[in-house]
Amino acid sequence: MPLGEPTGRSAVVDLRQTDDRDAAVADLELEDGRILRVNAGEASLAEDVTLTLRPDADADRYVVLISSARDVVFPRDPGPPTVDGVTLHVSPFDLPWERGEILYADAPRVTVLSVPAGEDVPVSAAGTHVETLCLAVTDAEEVAFSSFEDHYPLPGMLLEVVIRSSEAALELTCTEADPAAEPFDGMAWAAEQNGIELPPETERPFSALLPRRSHEAAEREEIEDGAQDRHLLELVSTARDELRLRVPSDSDTLRTVTAVPVWLWGPEDEVHTLAPGETLHLELPVDPALRDLAQEAAICLEAQEGDEEPVLWCVD
Repeated sequence: MPLGEPTGRSAVVDLRQTDDRDAAVADLELEDGRILRVNAGEASLAEDVTLTLRPDADADRYVVLISSARDVVFPRDPGPPTVDGVTLHVSPFDLPWERGEILYADAPRVTVLSVPAGEDVPVSAAGTHVETLCLAVTDAEEVAFSSFEDHYPLPGMLLEVVIRSSEAALELTCTEADPAAEPFDGMAWAAEQNGIELPPETERPFSALLPRRSHEAAEREEIEDGAQDRHLLELVSTARDELRLRVPSDSDTLRTVTAVPVWLWGPEDEVHTLAPGETLHLELPVDPALRDLAQEAAICLEAQEGDEEPVLWCVD
């Protein structure tokens, strides 16, 4: 969604991150004619990264969607305050550290969100006060992931990367909010990624199952030999009738929606049948790099009791 027509507001939107006069300052002309002034050696608009804001179907906020032709990362949190209707998400920098005035044991790091090349990824949320949003774009090849040495992380996953330089070139993608845009359904998006259709979510407490979950982490030496973690899920049927359950079988169906993990099943995952009082024990293999996500994720399953319609039920 491109920026709109000139708004008649001030020509320069000053969103510098510091009042230090020695810090670099760059001016960038937005598509509506305004000038965005930021701290950077130079600034430009990304031509192959698209930013979209859509109302959240489940909350009073916008969902921030990114579509990119290359693997990129974005800062998770806003930088300077909103000025003249423009909100900027850009990673901070540390001038005293850059100048050697402060020494750290390791280079300071910042949290970013991963976006592999492809279609829209719901990376984060934005408040309804946002009018124009600009996100800093960084090539994934230019940052070092602390937990991912051999593969790229999940879309929308939080990562720790080295803090940026105050004089580095800054690439931005910008858009205007459109309250009339079609609402975005995060669970439906996650289901689409897994190639499944979701049943209706139950509107009453689902008392037919008693869940218990735990996680067993592989040791570092085992991981080096290719071992995976084990996520343990125990489901006890308290139903009066037969229960049919479709649940995840491994971490391949783990997704993140606005940085929140959700664990759905896949199209090939089997249906488990439980008699009243029976217990289902599952061991879900998990890539150790996804350990934190697996433990934080809501595990969502399809449950059908007797002849009733299937429902969606999630275990926190």
